[in-house]
Amino acid sequence: MESPTLIIGASSGLGRLWAQRLLEEGAAVVLADRDAPTLDRPDVRTASCDITRQADVDALFASGPFRSVVLTAAIMPTSPALDDDPDRVRQIMEVNYFGALRVLRAALPPMVARGQGEVVVFGSVAGEVPTPHMSAYSASKAALAIYVETLQMELTGTGVAVRLVLPPMTDTPLLEQARTTSNPRSFELGRQQGIVARPDDVVRGALRGVRRGRLRIYPHMMARALHFARRWMPGLLSRVVLKSEQG
Repeated sequence: MESPTLIIGASSGLGRLWAQRLLEEGAAVVLADRDAPTLDRPDVRTASCDITRQADVDALFASGPFRSVVLTAAIMPTSPALDDDPDRVRQIMEVNYFGALRVLRAALPPMVARGQGEVVVFGSVAGEVPTPHMSAYSASKAALAIYVETLQMELTGTGVAVRLVLPPMTDTPLLEQARTTSNPRSFELGRQQGIVARPDDVVRGALRGVRRGRLRIYPHMMARALHFARRWMPGLLSRVVLKSEQG
């Protein structure tokens, strides 16, 4: 029997949609989250895993092996940088960056030993585009991106791939975290203007990129536009972002 795909962050949002897509295709999956995902499928294994706890991560991977791993777990409370609670900034880094590192360091050595495997890590285009109220989240995703890119270089020739997915602002529970903290005006404007990405579109684009073997995936038109603007028109992009926040 083929080893399953492990999806971490499968209780909601992009992780849950990814799991549903694979299940529709008949793939074997294991679903994990801080609270074990609820699913009306007795044939699907679920697990509780808090990626800020090394013991949880070790126990989850001891139940392997896994053919591939998909990591979508993240948090996104927002605040103006100088008002943010340092403890909360540390928590954001603990989940979004160090939690991802724990998963990668548990997932990759067995794959390298087998000479095959794949890990899909969800970062964010916010790690490229500075946005008011997003300093801690963006910093965590920027750190994760450069770590993954370095891993990609070091894993060349091993038969193992780490793929980085960089979505734009997407209508998932992460946006609700932002709305219940500092509620950035740019987010509300994005909703009003219809430029917030639909989760199913992001998952569809990400899956397409993964299956084409890409290492860096911008799964939505808005993510590609932001990446292009940041690279070629950073001053203009900054003015647009700042204007959207100031009104």
